[in-house]
Amino acid sequence: MIDLKTNKEYEWFLMESFPQRINGYPKFHLVWSCVEADYKVVERPELLPDGRAGPRLVELMRRINPMVDATNPPLPPDFFIKGKVHLFAKVQRRWVEGAKDRYVFDFTYETIKPTSTKQTIVITDAMRTKTKFLAGKATSLAGAKDIISKNAPELMVVLEELVKTGEVVFA
Repeated sequence: MIDLKTNKEYEWFLMESFPQRINGYPKFHLVWSCVEADYKVVERPELLPDGRAGPRLVELMRRINPMVDATNPPLPPDFFIKGKVHLFAKVQRRWVEGAKDRYVFDFTYETIKPTSTKQTIVITDAMRTKTKFLAGKATSLAGAKDIISKNAPELMVVLEELVKTGEVVFA
């Protein structure tokens, strides 16, 4: 088992984000990956019934970006974009119920702070081919983003890179 130090600040990138229902309650699933260690933190903060962010999610948004308006925060899927959101945070141990010597790590919320580091992305040939194929079905960048967000949201960052480099062009 990987043992993270609770007094050390680690850098984390968002790997997955999507709304889901757990036991009938709306939640927002977040998976954060540590840059320095092979460890992932999974969070499922509550969403309000209308899909807006609950209090813990709003607090997380404000810690990542202090400019977020707490009274009118953005919708979670618009804020938590895979590959775009990352942060620095310390962790704390949480013992797993029913397991004798098993624990997981969660963020220590008071230590969360934003970072300006850009995530490096390695684009494989398969990612490039699939992104170009899906983007080719659209006539505009907005259309391509819509298609990719529905079919392969993990390729959204790849699309942006290919547009920047001129490999994907729209009329």
